[in-house]
Amino acid sequence: MKEKKINIESKITLKSAIRLLVIICLFFFIVVNINNRTYSSRTDKKLFHIEDTLNVNQIILSNRNLDTITIKRNQNQGTWLLNNDARANPSAVNLLLKTMKEMR
Repeated sequence: MKEKKINIESKITLKSAIRLLVIICLFFFIVVNINNRTYSSRTDKKLFHIEDTLNVNQIILSNRNLDTITIKRNQNQGTWLLNNDARANPSAVNLLLKTMKEMR
């Protein structure tokens, strides 16, 4: 009877060890994937930079709800149009262009 108890206990210990090993492997896999994803998004953010803002003719801004605003440069008048019907605030557009140029 003692032999059966020892055999059952060793099976339980083996099952526990296997479960622990699987959990550790899953944890390692998740941590590695999260670190890789974070690194690539940091690289993408660093690549955003515009040398010459005079070549920017259109800016499209959108939010998480996919609402968009389009700002287009009117070459003839030297102004910016907001959604093709209203003049955009020149100081706001200049600040946006300056920010795009200075991002590193």
